Amino acid sequence: MLVSLATSISVCRALVSSTTMALAALLPVTSKEGSTRATKTAILAKIRAVADSLPDGSRIYLGIDDDDTVLLPINLEELEQATHPHGVTRRIFASTNPSNIIGIVNELCMLAFADGMDFFALLGDDVSLQLGWFDTVSRNFQEIERSTGQPGFGCVALDDVSFPGFPTFLIVGRSHVEIFGGWAPRAFINQGADPWIFEVYRRFNSARFCDARVHNGIGGDEHNEPRYVKHTIQWKDGILTNAVASVRTAKPFLKETVTLDVLVPSFRADLDILQRICELDVPSECSTQVVIIIDDPARKDARRLLEEKYGHRVRVRVNDGNLGASASRNRALDESAAEWVLFLDDDVHPDNLILHTYVDAIRSQGDYVSGFIGPTQMPPPANVYCAWIELVWLLYFWSKHVRSRKNDEVPWGVTAQLCTKRIEVRFDLRFPKTGGGEDIDYCLRVKRVTKKPLLGIESKCVHPWWDRGYPRNNRFYGWAEGDSMLIPMYPEHAYLSFPNAIESMAITCLASVAWMCGNSTACTETPVRCAVICFGILLCDAVFDVFNIFFEDNVSHFRGTRRLLAGIIGSVWYKNLGAELGHFYAPIRRLQFQVLHRFDWWCGKDKSKVVETRLRELKRFVAFAGLALLVAIS
Repeated sequence: MLVSLATSISVCRALVSSTTMALAALLPVTSKEGSTRATKTAILAKIRAVADSLPDGSRIYLGIDDDDTVLLPINLEELEQATHPHGVTRRIFASTNPSNIIGIVNELCMLAFADGMDFFALLGDDVSLQLGWFDTVSRNFQEIERSTGQPGFGCVALDDVSFPGFPTFLIVGRSHVEIFGGWAPRAFINQGADPWIFEVYRRFNSARFCDARVHNGIGGDEHNEPRYVKHTIQWKDGILTNAVASVRTAKPFLKETVTLDVLVPSFRADLDILQRICELDVPSECSTQVVIIIDDPARKDARRLLEEKYGHRVRVRVNDGNLGASASRNRALDESAAEWVLFLDDDVHPDNLILHTYVDAIRSQGDYVSGFIGPTQMPPPANVYCAWIELVWLLYFWSKHVRSRKNDEVPWGVTAQLCTKRIEVRFDLRFPKTGGGEDIDYCLRVKRVTKKPLLGIESKCVHPWWDRGYPRNNRFYGWAEGDSMLIPMYPEHAYLSFPNAIESMAITCLASVAWMCGNSTACTETPVRCAVICFGILLCDAVFDVFNIFFEDNVSHFRGTRRLLAGIIGSVWYKNLGAELGHFYAPIRRLQFQVLHRFDWWCGKDKSKVVETRLRELKRFVAFAGLALLVAIS
């Protein structure tokens, strides 16, 4: 396909001249195995439609399989009539399985390059292009030239209405062929080359989506199959890195930009919050796309509404079923090819300038770290339910530990707000779908692969209280169930301690059962004593908690008796009968013995925390044992 590009070149800001540039339309045509192709007349009509959309001076380069029973019988004269007035070059290629589309495109591209063509567009005989589309493409290349000083550099992607937010039909200039010796490396077969090209130029702020619309009749998104068997390769790491290095070598004066995608798994599909995330202010010299994975197949309407409103700024995918947050984040990672990713939950309220904070951190320290963690702040507790959670430090790692270690290494961060390099690490699907432990595991493996730390930074992000300010106890139980999986996974971060309240209650119950088995006369009063001891242990633990936090000015604004009540109930209900019960019971259910084992939340970065935990639990266990002895002998 040949298209004419009218560009304006400014000389000393005074002299402007227009030059017609030749565009080659590359049309590889291949058949899907076992399928019935359209008739000769229909195929010629499709080629005619493509030709009619091309600007003056264009030329079509057509690649055909040697076993194509429809296109092969069409003679060159018929093809020239269908492509008039642009002209056509036809080449026949040996059929392969899988179909080597990119190999065909590479040869067509080099033919066009030898013919002196200036721009190259990969299309198909099943696409529909709006008239005047190349005027928009031309304006985008002019914009790239103004920003880079490199004529014909970069790529422009057409707006594929069948696959919004994904670069499928690209136009590149001669400099691309000069750098890469064709359209794409030979490692590509028939998938991935277009997004690879887009991501290469995205690193230099030279990739653009344009408003010119194209509709792909066959192929497109995940629900619209092409007529050939797909063959995908992993290109987002080594192949992409090498390509960026090739551009850097060929164009050493180009300035690179930060590519930072925002990844949002969403079951709620709350459009107000998702729109706020989509509208975050993007810093200059930063390329950002918001990737939203909707984890509820019933909310396909949300995809349509977001795509209609934000266009290329957002890429929305809908899972076929409820797969959970980790699987959705993995899909978002697979969709993204940015160098950095920022995870946000679908119920947070980030500050509009949050991307500026992360981009500044990436520019200043990105070479030395694997990621950044900002504090995710809860609003001031509006009722005692929220105060309960805050007073017993269940949200410590959401905010306080990050603020206390600003610009210093932090062991991990919650995925409500977490920025890391996009590498091959994915979230482990063994953790609960509702969350718990997977964020710690992900952070530890990212640090292990990169051999670089995570840093705390100061950003603004608010997470509303769950369940409209009345959080359920089972939320914290579920988190603990996942957290308990970390001990066998990371034995280097596990240690032994003294029995906590839940474990002391379990020991009391076992001792009571053993006593009753050996002394039948004690069967009536022993259960009562056991219940009294267990209740006393919970109350005693709460007294310790209240004593520790009662005079903490930076924890909760509740005071007096309300603070006392919130501390006691929070300790009993959320900490012990929620989190600690989950830590205790979940391993038993998995047939794992983890009693008295603790996970080092600081992951070896602060040994004093382990000592503090052991000392705190020793003091409490002595109190528990004294209470049990007192009740037993009374």
